[in-house]
Amino acid sequence: MKQYATTLLLYLVLYVPNALGTPPDGLHIEVLGLSKDRAFMSVNGRQHVFQSGGSAKDGIHLVSANAHEAVIDYGGQTLTLGLSGRIGGSLSARPSGEDTHRPSVPSKVTITRDPGGRFVVEGRINGQQRPLLVDTGASMVAMSSRDAAALGIDMVGARKRIGQTASGAMSYYEVMLDEIDIDGIRVANVQAAVLEGNYPNHILLGMSFLKHVAIHQQGTELSMTPQS
Repeated sequence: MKQYATTLLLYLVLYVPNALGTPPDGLHIEVLGLSKDRAFMSVNGRQHVFQSGGSAKDGIHLVSANAHEAVIDYGGQTLTLGLSGRIGGSLSARPSGEDTHRPSVPSKVTITRDPGGRFVVEGRINGQQRPLLVDTGASMVAMSSRDAAALGIDMVGARKRIGQTASGAMSYYEVMLDEIDIDGIRVANVQAAVLEGNYPNHILLGMSFLKHVAIHQQGTELSMTPQS
C-alpha cells in the first residue's frame, strides 16, 4: 500500500536580538511548515515560501530545510530552527500558477488535534462537505481521483504534471476548485492536485488554500484566520 507522506511541522517562534544592527524589537520568525528544501515562514507578520538556495525575502536566505529543521542566513549569521509540533503530511507537488482570491469574510476557525496527531476540519469544496486534513507541506490542495469523482470535479482538459513526494516522483492532474469554505473562511479558485487511485485517504488542505490564512498553533489547538 503506497503512502504519500512527508513529516511536517507547525509553528515555531524564534526571536533574534539586536546583535546585527537590526531594529531594537529584533526579528520575529514563525516557521509554519517544512519539507525538503522548502520552508513556509512568517517574518515579522509577512508570510513567505522559501526555497533552498533561492532569493532572500525580508533579508533571510534559506540555506537548507528538511522535515525536521530549517537553516537560514540572516545578515551573515546562520541560524537553525528546530521542530515545534507535527501535523498531517503528504503531497509536496509544486503549483504552476497563483490563486487570485483571498478569504471573503473575517472569521476564525479553531481545530483540535486528533488522537493521531493530525488536524482535521470539516469544510466544503464546491459546496459539498468533506473532512480536510491540514497539511502545510502540500503545495496544493490534494485529493484522490475517487474523491474528485465524488465531488463531481470536471477532469476534462486537466493538465497532467509530475510532483515530488517522500516516496519519489509521481503524476497528478491539476484542476481548479470553485471554492473552499472552512466555517466561513472562503477562498475561490483554489488550485488542486488529483492523484489517480484512492490515496490520499483524506483530502489534503494544502498551501493553495492555506497561503490565504494566518495559522497559529498552541498546544493541541490550531487556529486559522484570514490574512488582513
